[in-house]
Amino acid sequence: MSADGLADRQLLLADVTDRDRADASVWQVSGMRATAPMTWADYRPSDWVPPVTIISSPILKVAHGAIVPCTPVAREALAELVRQHIGATTDPNRLHRLARMVLLADTGKLHVDAAALAVETGTQTAAAVARALLAREAVEQACLEGLVLAERALGTSAFRLGTPVDLCRRDLAFFLRQANLDGKLTEVLLLVPHPDDETLGCGVAIGALTDRGHRVQVVVITDGSRSYPNSKSFHPKHLAQTREAEVTEALRILTDGRGPPPVFLRYPDMAAPDGDAAAELAAERILRVVTPTTTAIWSIWKGDPHPDHGRTARITQHLPHLDRWSYPIWGRFRTDDPHIDADRLVRILAYGQQTRKRQALSAHRTQMSGLITDDPGGLVMPVAKQEPFITSPEIFLKESR
Repeated sequence: MSADGLADRQLLLADVTDRDRADASVWQVSGMRATAPMTWADYRPSDWVPPVTIISSPILKVAHGAIVPCTPVAREALAELVRQHIGATTDPNRLHRLARMVLLADTGKLHVDAAALAVETGTQTAAAVARALLAREAVEQACLEGLVLAERALGTSAFRLGTPVDLCRRDLAFFLRQANLDGKLTEVLLLVPHPDDETLGCGVAIGALTDRGHRVQVVVITDGSRSYPNSKSFHPKHLAQTREAEVTEALRILTDGRGPPPVFLRYPDMAAPDGDAAAELAAERILRVVTPTTTAIWSIWKGDPHPDHGRTARITQHLPHLDRWSYPIWGRFRTDDPHIDADRLVRILAYGQQTRKRQALSAHRTQMSGLITDDPGGLVMPVAKQEPFITSPEIFLKESR
């Protein structure tokens, strides 16, 4: 159980053989019975037995670390119980399933060992986080497959109530779901100054998060209506409507149609909310789409060289104290900027997402193609300038809350 009142959260082990001081009646689910979940009365420091602490690391928290160090023990115990149950069988199917369980256990352990080494000795935080996430995924998959293998190897005997196999199987199945892994980063709120900034700055990240089952709620601050001020065929209102449709289509491509529709605040282009009062009013509008599952805010980097970009960044000061990340667009090419701290910087490059990002960027036809021909001074991005946004890593900076 975890202990309160300590300098850091600690996992403490107690001797649960003294049932007179334990109350298990509060537990109303079938799992975790073997490990005696209960409340304790009148416990004393002498009750605790080593080990008394576990490493509490931000990296392991990112990886939902509780599942990483604890489940391999249960998985290996289940494999041992299956071995004892089948005894000296010569059934090749049972032996194959047992061998597969052992292989999964060893493979999961290797992933956990590699993650622990990366966390303890590595200097690249992003790489350590990636390794820890990989270990968590490997352990979860090994446990889920191990449960199926145990049930197939033992048949209905795996479900006999109160047997060691039944208790271990139910404990492991319940523990895997207790952490609510799919709810750890349920929704990201993404603020973008103009239509197309969501794809230029975060297209790969949007696709990657969506593929993991999370939502990215995009809020577009301005209407982008001034990119062709002299066009007769695309007057500002028509251009604004067209660009909203382009954002919607780009997000459909990036999320394979699984993401929420974008929210448009429709401030005029080059007139994003300026000053504390205006930013606070914009924040009040944005708060309407913040949900209990919103855990992070991504916004344009405050040092990005565009007036609307800096103003959009300042809106976040009036939003809830969630995890905050910023992404540069034009500023990503200013590698000598003194405000870019390498220790806060994370680069994201997912090769499987580049095709989608290219297609999504092409959906912004008014900005990325020769669609509008009657304003030679209009802001269209040449293909040569689009390419670095597609092939170079996306950049995120961790901001203080």
